[in-house]
Parts: sequence; C-alpha cells; structure tokens
Amino acid sequence: MRNRKSVFQDVRGVTLLEFLVSLAVMGILLSLAVPVLGAFRRSQARAVAADRLALALHYARHEAVTRADRVVLCPSIDGDSCVTGSGRWEEGWIVFVDGNGDFVRDPDEPLLRVGHGAGNGITVRTGANFRDGLAYLPLGNSRGRGGLATGTFRVCDGSGTGNGLSLIVARGGRVRRDRGTSQCP
Repeated sequence: MRNRKSVFQDVRGVTLLEFLVSLAVMGILLSLAVPVLGAFRRSQARAVAADRLALALHYARHEAVTRADRVVLCPSIDGDSCVTGSGRWEEGWIVFVDGNGDFVRDPDEPLLRVGHGAGNGITVRTGANFRDGLAYLPLGNSRGRGGLATGTFRVCDGSGTGNGLSLIVARGGRVRRDRGTSQCP
C-alpha cells in the first residue's frame, strides 16, 4: 500500500524573494492606476456638478410653468440672496419666484430650492447673459438677465481646455448637455 500524502503537506509558503517580486509588481501596477483614478474622480465630480445644475434648471422651468409665474435661478453664496457681477455659479445657487421681475429675491418672494457649491476644484461659468441669473417665464421659455433667451454654462474640473461639460439653454428653455465643446478657464 502506498503512502498517500496530501499535496499540501509539502507546501511550506513563499520565499522572501517571491514575496518581494510580487510586492514590486503590485507597486508598479498601483503607480499606473493612481493617476487614472484621479482623472476618473475629477471626471465624476464634473459630471455630478453638471447634473445638479441641469436638475436645478429643469426644476426652475417646471415651477415657472406650474405656478404660471416667473421663476429665477441665480448664483448665491449664502443660500438666501443672489450674487451679481461674479458669475461664480460653483459656489451655489437659489431658485425663487420673482413676482416683480427684477432678478432680486425680496423677503416676500418664496425661496423654492437652494443648490450648494460644487467643490472639488470644479468651476461653473457662463456668458454675460446668464452671469447674474436666468428666469423662466410662465410658458417655460428662458430669459437671461442680459435680455437674451439663450446661453451656455461651462462646467470644468481644472484638467485643461476641452475637458468640460456644457449645459446649453435653448430659447424655449430646454437644457441639453454637450461634452468636450466647452472652453474651460
């Protein structure tokens, strides 16, 4: 009768050399993966910021049509009033009913929603027409504070020009997202 030894009885472990080689290979693979993960994280943060702003634009349009009143979306730092002249939408925004049509939230005008800052090095810029805000009218069409009905928001992550997302607001108020066409600062 043969002596049946288990195959695993002869295995004692790995040598120090095998361990160091596998550790070196893992280190090389991690050094290749970390920059890719950083770019992925920036890309996701940019996409989330663009989606939040697009959602706020859709919400403002919906509320204007539902309430049959003028609803304004404007940049805000404190979550209560509009900031004019800066065009820094990445710090946050507010949505409110603008009964008197002056693009300024008065105490008697209801605040509908507050959007918080994008963070993570994200910038959100737009042209002069939407720099201080935009309004949706009761029929759902848009109007910038500069008087024009159209405009583009550029959402960038600091990774260079051409890597941004654009939110394009059409004359009828419809918002569409475009990739790679925005000129980032």
